[in-house]
Amino acid sequence: MTEREFVYFSHWYTPTQDFKDFLTSIDRSADEISSTVTDLNFLPEVIQYVKDHDNWAYYQSKRFPAPIASMRGDRSSFYKIGFSGVADVLKVDTDRKWIVKFYSGDMPYVAYVEVDVNEYGYCTIRRAT
Repeated sequence: MTEREFVYFSHWYTPTQDFKDFLTSIDRSADEISSTVTDLNFLPEVIQYVKDHDNWAYYQSKRFPAPIASMRGDRSSFYKIGFSGVADVLKVDTDRKWIVKFYSGDMPYVAYVEVDVNEYGYCTIRRAT
């Protein structure tokens, strides 16, 4: 088991200028931010930045753990909450197959899965046991 922390950027996340400046300072770019998980998501400096700027709290669910830390995106009038998305620090066992799912529509959590591909190439994803 290799448990690691990573930052998950929601689909609608837009970085603040401070976060863009931080990424530039570590020779990275805001253009790399994506809801697809890449090496940027696992960089210790990025994880620590989000932890240091933890400014959003989710409802505590009994079924799913809340993220370790959550940082709001840039201000936006396009969303009722007043900002564009959240960057969340989550834990994952990178030795297993996993995806990010959402509890109650917006709180991300890691779900471990099994993937089957039939003879026609059709994929079935189901929760791992």
